[in-house]
Amino acid sequence: MKRYGSQDDGAKSFGERQFSAEGTPAQLWFDVLFGLVLPVVCVCFDPVVFRSPEGLHRTFFGIYAVFGYACFALGWVALLVWLVSGRASGVLCGVLAGGALFASIVGLFLLPLSVILLVVVIGIIGFAPFLTAFVLFRNCRRVFARLGSGGRKSLLGTVAGLVLFIGLPLTIQTYINRSIETAIDGIVAGNPVVRASGSQAIKRYERIGSGDRLVWRYRTEENATARDRIQSAYRDLTGVSIEQRLADLAD
Repeated sequence: MKRYGSQDDGAKSFGERQFSAEGTPAQLWFDVLFGLVLPVVCVCFDPVVFRSPEGLHRTFFGIYAVFGYACFALGWVALLVWLVSGRASGVLCGVLAGGALFASIVGLFLLPLSVILLVVVIGIIGFAPFLTAFVLFRNCRRVFARLGSGGRKSLLGTVAGLVLFIGLPLTIQTYINRSIETAIDGIVAGNPVVRASGSQAIKRYERIGSGDRLVWRYRTEENATARDRIQSAYRDLTGVSIEQRLADLAD
């Protein structure tokens, strides 16, 4: 594991210690807790950011859940690699920078809700993305410092890492969005084989809200036969009426 300095460094101010090139054992524990452990807990028990028991309409970013989870995974792995190996690279620096930016954006969207829920204590959890962003940013700076005099090469690597952090999740999200739309088109098609294939594809993506996208398509579809096919596919998928779900979404 990457070497960390001693806990005693009284010659430096608090701010200097937080962003010094060499961390302390206490900072390592902080980074592991708020950069690796807490984000996993938040993702597993997320009630409102990317998923909700009530559906996509009750989330902040539910429709972009794949993008969000991919960003989370990239930032998490980058931090783990850095903390374990201590090997710096421009790409790693760029991914950590992207992770810090992403966590900050999530935290800003949650901020009003977090402030309101402070009265019941649970709102404190809403500030977790800011702690994660701090950890990622601090380690991004340390990676950049370790690169030292890499100059243009290091800068290009950092830009490449940032592009990777944004581009890969965006590509995956776009692919899945198109797959769901193609599946829905298959469901409304006249060919029974194509409809069956579309229904199977919708079931594969059920965990990321494909059912609600069926409801949205049903709402805008004007062809009565197509609406019947969508309604049937939704009942097979969820076991409930699409009309009831449409009413829930309208609330």
